[in-house]
Amino acid sequence: MASKTLHVELNALDHLPPPNYSNAILYLPLRAGVSAETAFKHLQQGLQRTFMQLPWLDGKVYPISPRLPGTPRFLEIRYHEKREDRYLPQQLRFNELKSLETYEDLRESAFHPASYEDESLTWAPFLPDVTDGAEVVVAQANFLPGACILTAAVSHASSDGMGVFSVLKIWADNCRDLQLGVPPEKAQPPEISDRSLLERICTSEGTGRSVEQIPPETWRLLGLEPPLNGEAAAAAAVTNGLSQSGQPPPPVSSGSGRSLQPYIFYMSPTKVTDLRDECKKETGATDVSVNDVICALVWRGLLKARIAARGSHGGGLMNGDNPADAHNIDARLDLPFDVRPYFSQILPLNYLGNFTMINQALLPLSELVAPLTSIGSVAGRIRQVAAEVTPASLMDAYTLVKTIQEGLKLGNLKVDGNGLMITSLLAFPMTEVCFGETIFGNGGKPEAIRTLMGAINQVFRYCVILPKKSHGGVEFVANLFDEEMDILKQDEAFGRYAMFVA
Repeated sequence: MASKTLHVELNALDHLPPPNYSNAILYLPLRAGVSAETAFKHLQQGLQRTFMQLPWLDGKVYPISPRLPGTPRFLEIRYHEKREDRYLPQQLRFNELKSLETYEDLRESAFHPASYEDESLTWAPFLPDVTDGAEVVVAQANFLPGACILTAAVSHASSDGMGVFSVLKIWADNCRDLQLGVPPEKAQPPEISDRSLLERICTSEGTGRSVEQIPPETWRLLGLEPPLNGEAAAAAAVTNGLSQSGQPPPPVSSGSGRSLQPYIFYMSPTKVTDLRDECKKETGATDVSVNDVICALVWRGLLKARIAARGSHGGGLMNGDNPADAHNIDARLDLPFDVRPYFSQILPLNYLGNFTMINQALLPLSELVAPLTSIGSVAGRIRQVAAEVTPASLMDAYTLVKTIQEGLKLGNLKVDGNGLMITSLLAFPMTEVCFGETIFGNGGKPEAIRTLMGAINQVFRYCVILPKKSHGGVEFVANLFDEEMDILKQDEAFGRYAMFVA
């Protein structure tokens, strides 16, 4: 008897980002004598357990027919109510890498994300067509002698970055338990998958303010410009990428046609501490966090290099701008953050739907790159923006997102602009992710984590701060043009704390 197909309509926050795949690349050495086929079988069985516990992960994202002609299409997840455990998941695919590069070569290159083309490490496009359904989860186990490069991704319409890592943790736990002979958990708590939970919380705990009563700056928590002069909310946003057919357009380069290149940087535990201490001493603020100071270092350093490189080619502070207007140009930093800990005690911290908003910091570009501007003052501005977030403002932001039916605008992050997005995974406990030491080396833990950067490098300015290492060191990956990197290497203030790795 065929299992019943369930339909779960995605909520307003699920529709805010484009429906691309949020991904992670894990570098897992194999135990001596373990074959690729054996490792793949365990990964398959672990993912199968995960799908049994969270059946919607085994589903697909589909468009729903428009409620009214001319309105945007909404999305839903369709999945089978019961999954037969005799069928191994087809979303995970086996791939033997055809390369002369060894795992030791990868280690020496600091596991550089450009060592392989994105298409070699995953079978799914960055931005899938949801017309006929796009898998919620896609994964590929890429093998080379003695190691596995595991690429895992979740549809951004289904979950955000923290959700991806939560799913990875559940999958890893299942792989480890299989090797230990531990029986599977029957199911994960239903509330972590409940798409109506946010609405119920806002109804009972929200401020009750109408859209007109909500402070305009609240729009920035959604990554959107506040509407001007009473403009409609739609004027502050663009479509989330779904046409009337439900098919997203391909990524379009926002620059000169050149692709940015990813570069890896490292901060030792001592340098992280030194930077924070210096910023706290300068600002007198005790609440400036490690994340604040690293973001300040990156924002100022990358923008200084970008503007200097642009100037060497005859450009102003922004391509096409009159340098005389420099004081009117803002640099904008978008810092996505996990809302779960700040929203409501009712919301599980491991809620798997989208629940990321954006701390948006603005500084005059001329001030940000000025020689006398300190990293501490920039960190203070970032902390000031973060401190303005309250449970009430988050509730109001959720009220706003329900009204726009449109998505996140990345135009401010275009390659030839003055914007930057920094995604911080610093707080994610990657050291707790263990796929089992019977099959995998390094105690079953990933030796490194990276993200696919190919499509991003063509479209917008981006940096990802990776989970803190067990010894306290921090890596981050940022995309730049080569000439910008040459300038950044000469930046003494940046180089005092961050070391170029690869």
